[in-house]
Amino acid sequence: MFTVLRIATRNLNQHRAKTLIIGSIVALGVAVLIVGNSLMETARLGIRRAFVENYTGHVMVSGLSRGEISLFGVASVGGVEETPVLPSYRAISEYADTIDGVVRMTPQLTTFARFGVDEVDGRSFTLLFGVEPESYFRMFDRIELAKGRLPGRGERGIVLSVQRAEALIDSIRRSAEENDSEPEITELETGMPIALSSAGSGGFRIRVVPLLGIYEPISGEAVGSEYIAFVDAATHRALTGLGLGATADIELDEEETALLAGDDFEALFEGEVDDDPLFDDGDDGGDDRDWDDLFAGLDELEDDDAAAVEEPVADGGPWNYLLLRLDSLRSTDRVIAELNAFFEKEGIAATAWDWEQAAGPFATTADVVRIVFNVAIVIVGVVAAIIIMNTLVISVIERTGEIGTMRALGAQRFFVWRLFFVESLVITGLFGLIGIGIGSAVVGTLNVVGIPATTTFLEVIFAGPELRPVLSASTLLGSVTVVALIAVLSHIYPVSVALKILPVRAMKAD
Repeated sequence: MFTVLRIATRNLNQHRAKTLIIGSIVALGVAVLIVGNSLMETARLGIRRAFVENYTGHVMVSGLSRGEISLFGVASVGGVEETPVLPSYRAISEYADTIDGVVRMTPQLTTFARFGVDEVDGRSFTLLFGVEPESYFRMFDRIELAKGRLPGRGERGIVLSVQRAEALIDSIRRSAEENDSEPEITELETGMPIALSSAGSGGFRIRVVPLLGIYEPISGEAVGSEYIAFVDAATHRALTGLGLGATADIELDEEETALLAGDDFEALFEGEVDDDPLFDDGDDGGDDRDWDDLFAGLDELEDDDAAAVEEPVADGGPWNYLLLRLDSLRSTDRVIAELNAFFEKEGIAATAWDWEQAAGPFATTADVVRIVFNVAIVIVGVVAAIIIMNTLVISVIERTGEIGTMRALGAQRFFVWRLFFVESLVITGLFGLIGIGIGSAVVGTLNVVGIPATTTFLEVIFAGPELRPVLSASTLLGSVTVVALIAVLSHIYPVSVALKILPVRAMKAD
């Protein structure tokens, strides 16, 4: 093997021009792959991190739908379908709580709505998330309040993003300009009545809630956060026509259903009201009912008791989604499989998805860009392979005499093939290292400088306002492997041409 390597090195040195042409293509290919793959890999990890930590968690559980369902609603041909209600929410949440690896969970509602300051001209649109604030903001804690506060448990109110607040002020200002007047509001303040309007099952609805706070994402990686507002679940249900407990199963015993089984409807109302001892009017026929006794003790309720009465019951539904945070990304497939098996066993019309399905159009857009990039790389690879192959063919033709002499001296076909193979490996290894150096330098520079996202589309792809690519070992290894494979495969045809040359004829060609 050492002899073959020495001969291969000597041959490459003798044919420097061809070696530099092939080597330059290899180095450029490695550099392009390293930079491109680093950009795509960093963007992919950024999108995953942004959605898992800010919106979707690792697993999303939803009801079944004919269209493509995501955390942002249901997309279908010709429009947007109504987001399905998650059936048997309580049973699902109780089972999910028993699954190993699930560390947090929270329910959510989703719809689109118009909003504005009540009785003030000017409206804007928002994606409205109905949440249970205690569990939601404990699971997704990567927001910072620019003004106000987050809602408390059972509290009515809305929290807007900084961008939605600015969009509303711009709308109010434009409306005032159209009416040739001064805007009534130039800045949103907490406590202002915000009017929400949305269309759900049963028609168009309007609700007014106080503005509790204005937020912005801490990390700057919350893709689409500028379009999202948070509201309490009760207000969200009122807007979309979902009644509390709509998904609960009500069971009646035989004694209760017996009232409905009778044929005589009037018999339900037979008997005297006065039979009730509470309203016993005594023997004299007078009305001695003590109405004060009916309300006795109500004024003795303690403050804690009053709070307990007003405090909402543990909310079991209706919800559109149940979001789960796991102890690691590796647990995702296992947890999804366990949940779907449970749904099938219990006959629950629900399904579990990973974060990519939950991210919906955002993840799809990123996937399309990656596919386009990979297709471009394949095209570039094919072109590079053709150039390398043509260069090797020319090299083989120029070395016909050398090949014939080696064959005449007893060199077997395998020896000739191995010689060209080693030459390809030497070129790939040497210039591949040069390509690694160039690509690493470019990635390092981009990481320091950053690539700004100048459009909303780029913000989605970059998972934030800028992209700082990071070089990984898998990117290095994958890029060098791809280029080495192209270089090695490119030598197959030239070598086959060389092996077909008869030794006598090859020697005469010199």
